[in-house]
Amino acid sequence: MNLLPAIAHKICLVFLPRSGYTGSTQCVLLSPLFLAEIPQVQAFQTGLKRLLGVRRVLALATERRLICCWQHKSLWCWRSVDWPPDACRDGMPMQREAMSEALEELLFDSDVVGARLELLLPVDGVYWRVLEGVSADVFDSDASSAALSNGLDWPLDPLESYVTATPCADAVVAVGVRRTMLQAWIDVVEQADLPLQRVDWLVSCAQRCLHHLSSEWTGGVAWLFPHGSAVRLVLIHDGVPEVDQTFARDGIEPEALISEIRRSVSAWQTLMNRSVPLGWWLSFPESHNQMFMPLIDAARQDCLLNQPFAWNPAPWGEDSGDDPLEPLEQLALFGMLVESH
Repeated sequence: MNLLPAIAHKICLVFLPRSGYTGSTQCVLLSPLFLAEIPQVQAFQTGLKRLLGVRRVLALATERRLICCWQHKSLWCWRSVDWPPDACRDGMPMQREAMSEALEELLFDSDVVGARLELLLPVDGVYWRVLEGVSADVFDSDASSAALSNGLDWPLDPLESYVTATPCADAVVAVGVRRTMLQAWIDVVEQADLPLQRVDWLVSCAQRCLHHLSSEWTGGVAWLFPHGSAVRLVLIHDGVPEVDQTFARDGIEPEALISEIRRSVSAWQTLMNRSVPLGWWLSFPESHNQMFMPLIDAARQDCLLNQPFAWNPAPWGEDSGDDPLEPLEQLALFGMLVESH
């Protein structure tokens, strides 16, 4: 039996008589008020739900928007919210309070309580390098981390950055981010009063997922995805990303862009003395993928590796976001799930 409706019609405040008081007891009738509308009761109910159920929430941040993905019953759902103008710049949260409120409101409006967040950082502001001849725990020591970071040729101060390393075939992939940027994202989550379980990077997570999905392919892998107004090419051998190059698209004819990408691929194959066919993975909307199909050289037994996702989260409600999930976003989110299993 639910007692809340039975006691919520009127609240009677009774002022008990003090010692020596001879007057009558006063009873003040308040206007009808449902207990669910009282902030203290709302806070209690929310806290109770958090105790009774913990919900895993995948959060992916881009320069433009935040995407949250969670499981409702047996179905995965997603919803997005656009950041305020200039709230995120080069991967750095510039308006932490406003971004925190956007995150909090998105989950509250979607009735997601007990959320434990796993965050994917935006493409910009995070860097990666491939290391050979070292172990994955090389960055555990501050001294060795600083010494090694100095030789990584990236725009990160070893004393002002966080670096993590992941084994990758016979190499190690190091991913680094400025401390100030990572702390800013932690602040966004903490100000929303949410526990942060994990932080990863959109690109490296998507790349690991791509490797999982194309595990049966024995050739090299050429991965193309959008980076702002540019195109980014990652060339992969045996699961190790060996080349990461960005190509401008503004003012460039499609044929010229295709030729420039081909030259980079040929240079890599010549340098590494490899003649194996390439499998291409294109992380663009289907209409844009057609533009890059001329890159696939059938005479060299190249092929398109793209495949339908076995995991397709459904939009939550009618206002889940103006735009659907982009292929790169879906690849990275799927990567979070694949690694958890």
